[in-house]
Amino acid sequence: MKAKVFLSLFIVFTLNSVAQTKSFIDKAYLETTAEVDTLVMPNRIHMLITLEKDDKKAISELETKMVNAFKRIGIDMDKQFKIIPVKYSIYKKSFFKPKQKLQSKFYSLLVYDSKDVWKVNNELQKLGIFNVSITKQEYPKKDEIQLQLKQKAIKKAVMKAKSMLAPLNQKLGKAIYITDVFKDYSKDDSNSDKFALTGKLICASYYPDLKLEKIKYSSKVLVKFEIL
Repeated sequence: MKAKVFLSLFIVFTLNSVAQTKSFIDKAYLETTAEVDTLVMPNRIHMLITLEKDDKKAISELETKMVNAFKRIGIDMDKQFKIIPVKYSIYKKSFFKPKQKLQSKFYSLLVYDSKDVWKVNNELQKLGIFNVSITKQEYPKKDEIQLQLKQKAIKKAVMKAKSMLAPLNQKLGKAIYITDVFKDYSKDDSNSDKFALTGKLICASYYPDLKLEKIKYSSKVLVKFEIL
């Protein structure tokens, strides 16, 4: 008896589902997509600095000068600066000199805009430090940007739908179906470090010219509107 009741309920539920689907298909509707995007400047820029000298004492002295220079331009050394714990030695060959062992030390520096990047690079060049790169760019409020873009995309879809119906003298009804079409054009690096430590080596994929790139965010929606 219970099995029959369950079967009856299942059949009723299935019929209702089919009826709902059919009612959606039977409605006259207009389908359109809309896409919007924006560019924002990153406000968290991670820099990688490499010091290379032939002995540890020379690196230590250069590090002290670098730290003092950063303090002079207002860098918060506790929050923005850190030493990357990697030991790395290379042998430099020269035609006129014997093989020379170089010691390297790596540092990570966080700055907040292009002016800071310029100030830091300027101070480093004064000290003869040229091995500098940008390894990561972030915009922490990207979730807010993406939500705003979704709203703008839906508004754009409404405008497109109305303009399509205008020559037909038909009116646009309510939205009966909305979906977010995922299409990630973002160049935001916030979810992936551009440098990774592998054993005793450091591998960097970076922006060698120290030019900041605007981060692009986009949103695309597909909306189906009822036609009245």
